[in-house]
Amino acid sequence: MAKTTTTAARLVTESLTSTEVSELIEVALSTPMDGYPGHDDCKWGLPLLIEGNPGTAKTARVKQVAKAMGAHLETIFSAPHPPEDFSGALIPDGKGDANQIAVLPQIRRLLKAKEGILFLDEVNGAPPATQGALMSLIHERHTGDADIPPRVRILAAQNPEEIATGGNRLAPALANRFVHITDPGPNAREWITWLMGSAQSKMQHSMAAIEKIIVEDWPNQYPITQGIFAGFMEKLPGNLYMLPSVSDPQSGKAWASHRTWDFATRGWTAARILEKSDSIRDAMVEACVGPAAAEQFCVYQKEANIPQPLEMLKGKWKIDKNRLDIVLAAYTGMVAYVRQRITRAEKEELAPAAWTIIAKLFEAELADIIVPAAEGLIQERLGRNSNNKDIMKAANLVLVPLAKSGLAKHLEERT
Repeated sequence: MAKTTTTAARLVTESLTSTEVSELIEVALSTPMDGYPGHDDCKWGLPLLIEGNPGTAKTARVKQVAKAMGAHLETIFSAPHPPEDFSGALIPDGKGDANQIAVLPQIRRLLKAKEGILFLDEVNGAPPATQGALMSLIHERHTGDADIPPRVRILAAQNPEEIATGGNRLAPALANRFVHITDPGPNAREWITWLMGSAQSKMQHSMAAIEKIIVEDWPNQYPITQGIFAGFMEKLPGNLYMLPSVSDPQSGKAWASHRTWDFATRGWTAARILEKSDSIRDAMVEACVGPAAAEQFCVYQKEANIPQPLEMLKGKWKIDKNRLDIVLAAYTGMVAYVRQRITRAEKEELAPAAWTIIAKLFEAELADIIVPAAEGLIQERLGRNSNNKDIMKAANLVLVPLAKSGLAKHLEERT
Protein backbone atom coordinates (compact mmCIF):
# COMPACT_ATOMS: atom_id res chain seq x y z
CA MET A 1 0.00 0.00 0.00
CA ALA A 2 1.62 3.21 -1.18
CA LYS A 3 1.51 6.36 0.89
CA THR A 4 1.45 9.78 -0.64
CA THR A 5 2.84 12.98 0.78
CA THR A 6 1.96 16.50 -0.19
CA THR A 7 4.51 17.87 -2.64
CA ALA A 8 6.14 21.24 -2.07
CA ALA A 9 5.48 22.24 -5.67
CA ARG A 10 1.71 22.57 -5.77
CA LEU A 11 -0.01 22.89 -9.10
CA VAL A 12 -2.95 25.23 -9.31
CA THR A 13 -5.90 24.03 -7.25
CA GLU A 14 -4.88 26.15 -4.26
CA SER A 15 -4.02 29.27 -6.27
CA LEU A 16 -7.02 29.51 -8.57
CA THR A 17 -8.54 32.76 -9.69
CA SER A 18 -12.24 33.32 -9.24
CA THR A 19 -12.80 32.81 -12.97
CA GLU A 20 -10.86 29.53 -12.95
CA VAL A 21 -13.00 28.22 -10.09
CA SER A 22 -16.13 28.91 -12.11
CA GLU A 23 -14.59 27.20 -15.15
CA LEU A 24 -13.74 24.10 -13.11
CA ILE A 25 -17.30 23.97 -11.79
CA GLU A 26 -18.51 24.15 -15.38
CA VAL A 27 -16.17 21.33 -16.45
CA ALA A 28 -17.21 19.13 -13.51
CA LEU A 29 -20.90 19.64 -14.30
CA SER A 30 -20.24 18.88 -17.98
CA THR A 31 -18.32 15.64 -17.44
CA PRO A 32 -19.94 12.21 -17.66
CA MET A 33 -19.11 10.56 -14.32
CA ASP A 34 -20.02 7.07 -15.46
CA GLY A 35 -21.20 5.46 -18.68
CA TYR A 36 -20.78 6.65 -22.25
CA PRO A 37 -22.15 10.07 -23.31
CA GLY A 38 -25.25 9.67 -25.42
CA HIS A 39 -26.27 6.39 -23.81
CA ASP A 40 -29.31 6.34 -21.56
CA ASP A 41 -27.34 5.06 -18.56
CA CYS A 42 -24.71 7.83 -18.70
CA LYS A 43 -24.48 9.58 -15.32
CA TRP A 44 -23.53 13.24 -15.66
CA GLY A 45 -21.36 15.38 -13.44
CA LEU A 46 -18.19 14.71 -11.47
CA PRO A 47 -18.99 15.12 -7.74
CA LEU A 48 -17.04 18.32 -7.06
CA LEU A 49 -16.18 19.48 -3.52
CA ILE A 50 -15.32 23.17 -3.16
CA GLU A 51 -13.37 24.14 -0.05
CA GLY A 52 -12.97 27.73 1.09
CA ASN A 53 -13.05 30.01 4.09
CA PRO A 54 -16.42 31.12 5.50
CA GLY A 55 -18.01 34.10 3.80
CA THR A 56 -16.13 33.81 0.50
CA ALA A 57 -19.27 33.33 -1.63
CA LYS A 58 -18.89 29.62 -2.38
CA THR A 59 -22.65 29.13 -2.34
CA ALA A 60 -23.24 32.31 -4.34
CA ARG A 61 -20.76 31.12 -6.98
CA VAL A 62 -22.53 27.78 -7.35
CA LYS A 63 -25.86 29.59 -7.69
CA GLN A 64 -24.39 31.91 -10.31
CA VAL A 65 -23.00 29.04 -12.40
CA ALA A 66 -26.26 27.09 -12.11
CA LYS A 67 -28.25 30.12 -13.25
CA ALA A 68 -25.91 30.79 -16.16
CA MET A 69 -26.23 27.16 -17.30
CA GLY A 70 -30.00 27.15 -16.87
CA ALA A 71 -29.91 24.39 -14.27
CA HIS A 72 -32.35 23.89 -11.40
CA LEU A 73 -30.45 24.02 -8.08
CA GLU A 74 -31.39 22.47 -4.74
CA THR A 75 -29.26 23.17 -1.64
CA ILE A 76 -28.98 21.05 1.52
CA PHE A 77 -26.90 21.95 4.57
CA SER A 78 -25.44 18.57 5.46
CA ALA A 79 -24.33 19.18 9.05
CA PRO A 80 -27.65 18.95 10.96
CA HIS A 81 -29.02 15.89 9.15
CA PRO A 82 -29.09 12.33 10.48
CA PRO A 83 -27.92 9.51 8.16
CA GLU A 84 -31.45 8.45 7.19
CA ASP A 85 -32.11 11.82 5.58
CA PHE A 86 -29.66 10.78 2.87
CA SER A 87 -29.87 6.99 2.94
CA GLY A 88 -33.68 7.01 3.21
CA ALA A 89 -36.09 6.60 6.10
CA LEU A 90 -38.11 3.46 6.69
CA ILE A 91 -41.82 4.32 6.43
CA PRO A 92 -44.50 1.70 7.25
CA ASP A 93 -46.62 0.88 4.24
CA GLY A 94 -49.68 -0.07 6.29
CA LYS A 95 -49.40 -3.69 5.19
CA GLY A 96 -46.93 -4.87 7.79
CA ASP A 97 -43.90 -3.90 5.72
CA ALA A 98 -41.94 -0.70 5.14
CA ASN A 99 -40.50 1.31 2.27
CA GLN A 100 -37.22 3.22 2.36
CA ILE A 101 -38.20 6.72 1.28
CA ALA A 102 -36.18 9.80 0.33
CA VAL A 103 -37.50 12.26 2.90
CA LEU A 104 -35.73 15.52 2.08
CA PRO A 105 -37.92 17.72 -0.13
CA GLN A 106 -34.90 18.99 -2.08
CA ILE A 107 -34.02 15.46 -3.15
CA ARG A 108 -37.62 14.57 -3.87
CA ARG A 109 -37.97 17.59 -6.15
CA LEU A 110 -34.88 16.53 -8.12
CA LEU A 111 -36.14 12.96 -8.36
CA LYS A 112 -39.31 14.35 -9.90
CA ALA A 113 -37.55 16.81 -12.21
CA LYS A 114 -35.00 14.14 -13.30
CA GLU A 115 -32.35 16.81 -13.86
CA GLY A 116 -30.62 19.67 -12.05
CA ILE A 117 -27.93 20.16 -9.39
CA LEU A 118 -27.91 18.88 -5.82
CA PHE A 119 -25.63 21.13 -3.74
CA LEU A 120 -24.51 19.70 -0.40
CA ASP A 121 -23.12 22.47 1.78
CA GLU A 122 -20.92 22.05 4.88
CA VAL A 123 -20.31 18.34 4.24
CA ASN A 124 -17.45 18.07 6.73
CA GLY A 125 -19.78 19.44 9.41
CA ALA A 126 -21.75 16.21 9.16
CA PRO A 127 -20.94 13.55 11.79
CA PRO A 128 -19.18 10.35 10.65
CA ALA A 129 -22.42 8.33 10.48
CA THR A 130 -23.98 10.90 8.14
CA GLN A 131 -20.81 10.98 6.04
CA GLY A 132 -21.26 7.24 5.54
CA ALA A 133 -24.79 7.81 4.24
CA LEU A 134 -23.48 10.52 1.92
CA MET A 135 -21.13 8.00 0.27
CA SER A 136 -24.02 6.05 -1.22
CA LEU A 137 -25.79 9.23 -2.31
CA ILE A 138 -22.71 10.74 -3.95
CA HIS A 139 -21.06 7.83 -5.68
CA GLU A 140 -23.70 5.13 -5.93
CA ARG A 141 -26.27 7.86 -6.61
CA HIS A 142 -28.87 6.11 -4.52
CA THR A 143 -31.24 7.38 -1.82
CA GLY A 144 -33.99 5.36 -0.20
CA ASP A 145 -35.50 3.06 -2.81
CA ALA A 146 -34.72 5.52 -5.58
CA ASP A 147 -31.80 6.04 -7.93
CA ILE A 148 -30.64 9.61 -8.50
CA PRO A 149 -31.55 10.38 -12.14
CA PRO A 150 -28.53 10.34 -14.51
CA ARG A 151 -28.87 14.03 -15.37
CA VAL A 152 -28.81 15.23 -11.74
CA ARG A 153 -25.35 16.56 -10.87
CA ILE A 154 -23.91 16.65 -7.35
CA LEU A 155 -21.76 19.47 -5.98
CA ALA A 156 -20.60 20.05 -2.41
CA ALA A 157 -18.80 22.65 -0.32
CA GLN A 158 -17.07 22.88 3.02
CA ASN A 159 -14.92 25.14 5.18
CA PRO A 160 -11.38 24.03 6.06
CA GLU A 161 -11.60 21.43 8.83
CA GLU A 162 -9.67 23.54 11.33
CA ILE A 163 -12.28 26.30 11.23
CA ALA A 164 -15.44 24.43 10.23
CA THR A 165 -18.25 24.36 12.77
CA GLY A 166 -18.08 20.86 14.22
CA GLY A 167 -15.71 20.07 11.39
CA ASN A 168 -14.73 16.47 10.77
CA ARG A 169 -12.01 15.51 8.33
CA LEU A 170 -13.59 13.51 5.56
CA ALA A 171 -12.86 9.81 5.81
CA PRO A 172 -10.50 8.72 2.98
CA ALA A 173 -13.26 6.61 1.42
CA LEU A 174 -15.62 9.58 1.20
CA ALA A 175 -12.91 12.03 0.14
CA ASN A 176 -11.99 9.68 -2.71
CA ARG A 177 -15.49 10.01 -4.11
CA PHE A 178 -15.05 13.73 -4.68
CA VAL A 179 -13.09 15.97 -7.00
CA HIS A 180 -11.50 18.67 -4.82
CA ILE A 181 -10.73 22.34 -5.47
CA THR A 182 -10.05 25.33 -3.22
CA ASP A 183 -12.01 28.55 -3.80
CA PRO A 184 -10.15 31.68 -2.66
CA GLY A 185 -13.26 33.81 -3.10
CA PRO A 186 -13.53 36.95 -5.23
CA ASN A 187 -10.69 39.45 -4.98
CA ALA A 188 -11.36 43.11 -4.18
CA ARG A 189 -11.87 44.15 -7.80
CA GLU A 190 -14.27 41.27 -8.45
CA TRP A 191 -16.19 42.08 -5.28
CA ILE A 192 -16.53 45.73 -6.34
CA THR A 193 -17.80 44.59 -9.74
CA TRP A 194 -20.40 42.46 -7.99
CA LEU A 195 -21.33 45.40 -5.72
CA MET A 196 -22.00 47.53 -8.79
CA GLY A 197 -24.32 44.84 -10.09
CA SER A 198 -22.34 44.16 -13.24
CA ALA A 199 -20.87 40.75 -12.38
CA GLN A 200 -21.81 38.25 -15.04
CA SER A 201 -20.92 34.63 -15.53
CA LYS A 202 -18.89 33.78 -18.63
CA MET A 203 -20.74 30.51 -19.14
CA GLN A 204 -21.84 30.51 -22.77
CA HIS A 205 -23.94 27.36 -22.96
CA SER A 206 -26.87 25.84 -21.16
CA MET A 207 -26.53 22.44 -19.52
CA ALA A 208 -28.46 20.80 -22.37
CA ALA A 209 -26.29 22.51 -24.99
CA ILE A 210 -23.09 21.42 -23.25
CA GLU A 211 -24.32 17.83 -23.06
CA LYS A 212 -24.84 17.90 -26.82
CA ILE A 213 -21.33 19.28 -27.39
CA ILE A 214 -19.79 16.60 -25.16
CA VAL A 215 -21.78 13.78 -26.77
CA GLU A 216 -20.80 14.82 -30.29
CA ASP A 217 -17.05 15.16 -29.70
CA TRP A 218 -16.49 12.48 -27.05
CA PRO A 219 -15.73 9.68 -29.57
CA ASN A 220 -12.96 11.84 -31.06
CA GLN A 221 -11.38 13.17 -27.88
CA TYR A 222 -11.77 10.36 -25.35
CA PRO A 223 -9.57 7.86 -27.26
CA ILE A 224 -6.76 10.43 -27.31
CA THR A 225 -7.09 10.87 -23.56
CA GLN A 226 -7.15 7.11 -23.00
CA GLY A 227 -3.87 6.81 -24.88
CA ILE A 228 -2.17 9.58 -22.89
CA PHE A 229 -3.23 8.19 -19.53
CA ALA A 230 -2.34 4.60 -20.52
CA GLY A 231 1.15 5.70 -21.55
CA PHE A 232 1.64 7.57 -18.30
CA MET A 233 0.57 4.62 -16.17
CA GLU A 234 2.83 2.27 -18.11
CA LYS A 235 5.75 4.62 -17.51
CA LEU A 236 4.99 5.45 -13.85
CA PRO A 237 2.70 2.71 -12.48
CA GLY A 238 3.30 3.68 -8.86
CA ASN A 239 0.88 6.56 -9.34
CA LEU A 240 -2.15 4.33 -9.85
CA TYR A 241 -3.01 3.92 -6.17
CA MET A 242 -1.62 6.22 -3.47
CA LEU A 243 -3.70 5.87 -0.31
CA PRO A 244 -2.49 8.42 2.28
CA SER A 245 -2.12 7.50 5.93
CA VAL A 246 -5.10 8.53 8.05
CA SER A 247 -2.91 11.09 9.83
CA ASP A 248 -2.02 12.79 6.54
CA PRO A 249 -4.28 15.83 5.88
CA GLN A 250 -4.36 14.75 2.23
CA SER A 251 -6.44 11.71 3.26
CA GLY A 252 -9.46 14.01 3.47
CA LYS A 253 -8.72 15.60 0.10
CA ALA A 254 -7.88 14.33 -3.39
CA TRP A 255 -5.75 11.20 -3.66
CA ALA A 256 -4.98 8.78 -6.49
CA SER A 257 -7.02 5.63 -6.91
CA HIS A 258 -8.49 3.65 -9.78
CA ARG A 259 -11.73 5.63 -9.28
CA THR A 260 -10.17 9.08 -9.30
CA TRP A 261 -7.94 8.33 -12.29
CA ASP A 262 -11.16 7.47 -14.14
CA PHE A 263 -12.54 10.82 -12.98
CA ALA A 264 -9.36 12.47 -14.27
CA THR A 265 -9.56 10.92 -17.74
CA ARG A 266 -13.17 12.01 -18.05
CA GLY A 267 -12.63 15.51 -16.67
CA TRP A 268 -9.55 15.97 -18.87
CA THR A 269 -11.58 14.96 -21.93
CA ALA A 270 -14.47 17.30 -21.12
CA ALA A 271 -12.02 20.18 -20.61
CA ARG A 272 -10.45 19.47 -24.02
CA ILE A 273 -13.84 19.40 -25.72
CA LEU A 274 -14.81 22.68 -24.05
CA GLU A 275 -11.46 24.14 -25.22
CA LYS A 276 -10.27 24.99 -21.72
CA SER A 277 -6.70 26.16 -21.11
CA ASP A 278 -3.81 23.90 -20.14
CA SER A 279 -3.97 25.26 -16.60
CA ILE A 280 -7.63 24.30 -16.26
CA ARG A 281 -6.92 20.78 -17.53
CA ASP A 282 -3.97 20.48 -15.14
CA ALA A 283 -6.12 21.72 -12.28
CA MET A 284 -8.81 19.17 -13.08
CA VAL A 285 -6.30 16.31 -12.89
CA GLU A 286 -4.95 17.57 -9.56
CA ALA A 287 -8.49 18.00 -8.26
CA CYS A 288 -9.08 14.32 -8.99
CA VAL A 289 -5.85 12.56 -7.94
CA GLY A 290 -4.03 15.04 -5.73
CA PRO A 291 -0.86 17.09 -6.24
CA ALA A 292 1.76 14.33 -6.06
CA ALA A 293 0.38 12.17 -8.87
CA ALA A 294 -0.95 15.09 -10.92
CA GLU A 295 2.41 16.85 -11.02
CA GLN A 296 4.04 13.77 -12.54
CA PHE A 297 1.21 13.31 -15.03
CA CYS A 298 1.28 16.91 -16.20
CA VAL A 299 5.02 16.76 -16.79
CA TYR A 300 4.67 13.46 -18.66
CA GLN A 301 1.88 14.51 -21.00
CA LYS A 302 3.64 17.72 -21.96
CA GLU A 303 6.84 15.87 -22.87
CA ALA A 304 5.41 12.69 -24.41
CA ASN A 305 5.07 12.74 -28.18
CA ILE A 306 2.08 10.44 -28.61
CA PRO A 307 0.65 10.14 -32.15
CA GLN A 308 -2.99 10.90 -32.86
CA PRO A 309 -5.21 7.89 -33.73
CA LEU A 310 -5.80 9.01 -37.32
CA GLU A 311 -2.04 9.49 -37.77
CA MET A 312 -1.60 5.90 -36.61
CA LEU A 313 -4.29 4.58 -38.95
CA LYS A 314 -2.62 6.28 -41.91
CA GLY A 315 0.61 4.44 -41.13
CA LYS A 316 2.55 7.65 -40.47
CA TRP A 317 4.15 6.56 -37.20
CA LYS A 318 7.01 4.20 -36.43
CA ILE A 319 7.39 2.05 -33.34
CA ASP A 320 10.20 2.92 -30.95
CA LYS A 321 10.96 -0.22 -28.93
CA ASN A 322 12.78 1.89 -26.36
CA ARG A 323 9.58 3.74 -25.39
CA LEU A 324 7.11 1.03 -24.50
CA ASP A 325 4.90 3.62 -22.79
CA ILE A 326 4.54 5.61 -26.03
CA VAL A 327 3.81 2.46 -28.04
CA LEU A 328 1.16 1.37 -25.55
CA ALA A 329 -0.36 4.86 -25.54
CA ALA A 330 -0.46 4.97 -29.34
CA TYR A 331 -2.15 1.59 -29.73
CA THR A 332 -4.57 2.22 -26.87
CA GLY A 333 -5.71 5.44 -28.51
CA MET A 334 -5.98 3.88 -31.97
CA VAL A 335 -8.03 0.87 -30.92
CA ALA A 336 -10.27 3.02 -28.73
CA TYR A 337 -10.80 5.42 -31.63
CA VAL A 338 -11.95 2.64 -33.94
CA ARG A 339 -14.20 1.09 -31.30
CA GLN A 340 -15.86 4.41 -30.49
CA ARG A 341 -16.92 5.37 -34.01
CA ILE A 342 -20.60 6.22 -34.05
CA THR A 343 -21.77 3.99 -36.89
CA ARG A 344 -20.99 0.40 -37.77
CA ALA A 345 -19.92 1.52 -41.24
CA GLU A 346 -17.27 3.85 -39.78
CA LYS A 347 -15.88 1.07 -37.59
CA GLU A 348 -15.68 -1.36 -40.51
CA GLU A 349 -14.01 1.21 -42.73
CA LEU A 350 -11.17 1.72 -40.25
CA ALA A 351 -10.78 -1.83 -38.94
CA PRO A 352 -8.59 -3.26 -41.77
CA ALA A 353 -6.05 -0.47 -41.32
CA ALA A 354 -6.09 -1.03 -37.56
CA TRP A 355 -5.28 -4.73 -37.99
CA THR A 356 -2.43 -3.85 -40.37
CA ILE A 357 -0.96 -1.47 -37.81
CA ILE A 358 -1.32 -4.06 -35.02
CA ALA A 359 0.54 -6.62 -37.19
CA LYS A 360 3.60 -4.34 -37.12
CA LEU A 361 4.01 -5.20 -33.44
CA PHE A 362 5.27 -8.66 -34.43
CA GLU A 363 8.39 -7.13 -35.94
CA ALA A 364 8.94 -5.19 -32.72
CA GLU A 365 8.37 -8.37 -30.66
CA LEU A 366 5.74 -6.66 -28.51
CA ALA A 367 3.22 -9.47 -28.10
CA ASP A 368 2.07 -8.05 -24.75
CA ILE A 369 0.45 -5.20 -26.68
CA ILE A 370 -0.79 -7.31 -29.61
CA VAL A 371 -3.16 -9.41 -27.50
CA PRO A 372 -5.17 -6.61 -25.81
CA ALA A 373 -5.23 -4.59 -29.05
CA ALA A 374 -6.60 -7.55 -31.00
CA GLU A 375 -9.09 -8.39 -28.29
CA GLY A 376 -10.38 -4.82 -28.34
CA LEU A 377 -11.31 -5.12 -32.01
CA ILE A 378 -12.72 -8.63 -31.63
CA GLN A 379 -15.02 -7.45 -28.86
CA GLU A 380 -16.55 -5.02 -31.38
CA ARG A 381 -17.03 -7.86 -33.91
CA LEU A 382 -14.23 -6.45 -36.02
CA GLY A 383 -12.20 -9.64 -36.36
CA ARG A 384 -12.88 -13.03 -37.89
CA ASN A 385 -16.25 -12.78 -36.19
CA SER A 386 -17.13 -9.99 -38.64
CA ASN A 387 -19.09 -10.55 -41.86
CA ASN A 388 -16.79 -8.14 -43.71
CA LYS A 389 -14.29 -10.04 -45.89
CA ASP A 390 -11.73 -7.21 -45.88
CA ILE A 391 -11.76 -7.12 -42.08
CA MET A 392 -11.45 -10.90 -41.82
CA LYS A 393 -8.50 -10.91 -44.21
CA ALA A 394 -6.74 -8.12 -42.33
CA ALA A 395 -7.45 -9.78 -38.96
CA ASN A 396 -5.68 -12.92 -40.15
CA LEU A 397 -2.45 -10.91 -40.42
CA VAL A 398 -2.53 -10.90 -36.61
CA LEU A 399 -4.62 -13.88 -35.57
CA VAL A 400 -2.82 -16.52 -37.65
CA PRO A 401 0.65 -15.68 -36.23
CA LEU A 402 -0.89 -15.51 -32.77
CA ALA A 403 -2.34 -19.00 -33.21
CA LYS A 404 1.06 -20.35 -34.29
CA SER A 405 2.72 -18.76 -31.28
CA GLY A 406 0.16 -20.16 -28.87
CA LEU A 407 -1.01 -16.70 -27.79
CA ALA A 408 -4.38 -17.00 -29.52
CA LYS A 409 -5.70 -18.90 -26.51
CA HIS A 410 -5.75 -15.57 -24.68
CA LEU A 411 -8.33 -14.23 -27.09
CA GLU A 412 -12.00 -14.96 -26.80
CA GLU A 413 -13.65 -14.33 -30.13
CA ARG A 414 -17.28 -13.32 -29.80
CA THR A 415 -19.46 -14.86 -32.45
